[in-house]
Amino acid sequence: MFYNLIGKYLTGKFIIVTGLVILFLLYIIELFTNVSGIFNFNSTTYAGMSVLFVIYSLYYYYVLLKSEAYAELKFLPEFWWVTGTLFFFFGTTTVNLFYTQLSKSYPDNKLYLVYISDILIVILYGCWSYSFICKRWITSNK
Repeated sequence: MFYNLIGKYLTGKFIIVTGLVILFLLYIIELFTNVSGIFNFNSTTYAGMSVLFVIYSLYYYYVLLKSEAYAELKFLPEFWWVTGTLFFFFGTTTVNLFYTQLSKSYPDNKLYLVYISDILIVILYGCWSYSFICKRWITSNK
């Protein structure tokens, strides 16, 4: 998806392929270092993917800002898709990085960490839903 979004404005093949190679290497390393093999959750690969998606999202915003074409963000589906992705993956990466510190703050009540994840999921699917609605408006007006 990011290849299609970034490719509209620039040739983003290099940045996407580099990210895929990094994720593949992380997965292979984690696959052979874990005792459980493919049945274990690959947390390092997920963290790498999250950081990569945040970088891709910020790069999309940079490319969109540098673009000469006028775009009304209120009705731009790509913008809302990337916004949902950025909020979700940045938020989950932050919670995962600071999980031990956050869980020590309120040792008796770790339920608020679940609420943070739930709020991030609502933001993600809210932005994605609005993105699909915007795409429908665009296709029905043509």
